[in-house]
Amino acid sequence: MPSVLIVDDTESTRRAFACVLRAEGYEVVTASSGTDALRRLETVRPDMILLDVIMPEMDGMEFLELLHSHPVWRALPVIMISALSDPRRIRRAKELGAKGFLIKAGLPIPELIRLINADVHNCMPDSSEPVHAGI
Repeated sequence: MPSVLIVDDTESTRRAFACVLRAEGYEVVTASSGTDALRRLETVRPDMILLDVIMPEMDGMEFLELLHSHPVWRALPVIMISALSDPRRIRRAKELGAKGFLIKAGLPIPELIRLINADVHNCMPDSSEPVHAGI
């Protein structure tokens, strides 16, 4: 069963993504911060990471930079999620190796699942264009 690590500081967002992904047959692990996610990665190896951009302690960009500098974790695909469509953040996420950038408002759930499925199965092209995701 493919697994997804959801990293978001908002509990309701983590629960919503987890509910949708579990219904699609994914094993889900959640973390409330970048620091929490690093601890989780010591014991689990997800197939992909869904990573919020704006978080306290360690934001998503800092986490992504650490992740991709680590020899074991650097190959993990990451899709960034944010409430904001900021071109600088989108560009920076791409530079740091994110596979995609989802905006938390506007995208139908089936489209979100399609993107996650494609990424887990390594057939999603890198994209610098944000996708609007509704949760």
